[in-house]
Amino acid sequence: MAESQRAPRRSTAEVRELILEAANNLFVEHGFAQTAMRDIASRAGISLSVLYRQFDGKEELFAATLLAPFLETFEEFAQAWSDQVETPWDDERLVREFVRDLYRNSTEHRASLVTLLAAGNDSASSIFAQTRGSLAAGLHELRLMAEHEADRRDWLDRETLAFSNSLIIAMVVGAVLLQPLLAGTIADDDDGMIDAATRMAMYGMRLTPPA
Repeated sequence: MAESQRAPRRSTAEVRELILEAANNLFVEHGFAQTAMRDIASRAGISLSVLYRQFDGKEELFAATLLAPFLETFEEFAQAWSDQVETPWDDERLVREFVRDLYRNSTEHRASLVTLLAAGNDSASSIFAQTRGSLAAGLHELRLMAEHEADRRDWLDRETLAFSNSLIIAMVVGAVLLQPLLAGTIADDDDGMIDAATRMAMYGMRLTPPA
């Protein structure tokens, strides 16, 4: 009798990704209150004990799914940015890399962003507080990268970086959230929106560099 083959062991990162994907889909489909940890484990194809080894409870998991578009953006941009430290990109590419990653990740996780904004209406919410704390860590890393660039690009001002970073994020995420209302307009052109948002961030309403 042939010996059955054992399925290859999945890495912790792979298991975590399965959990987050399953949780995000269930939260979107059924809402937070109607989703149980057992449902998430079943959807992810893992045991309940494995799920609890990764996340202490549903609140922590909910916060993690809300952060997905931002954390993925910070991680992708940090990886790409580190590759250009010795041979810097031109100015527009530097900004476009971040804008593109944020736009695409926000579009993919738009439902989570809507849920995040709803949670923000209750500033005392433990979920919102946890999410805000984790997001602050990502923003800190982004500022460190921006400060490095400010030292070698005279158009970047260290004193206003926190405002600039926040405004770029607000502009891009706002465009994604408003997409349903802007259907049938230029907002349907993702590449065009990414390009315009990049130049808006750099040059303002002119969309061109100063003479």
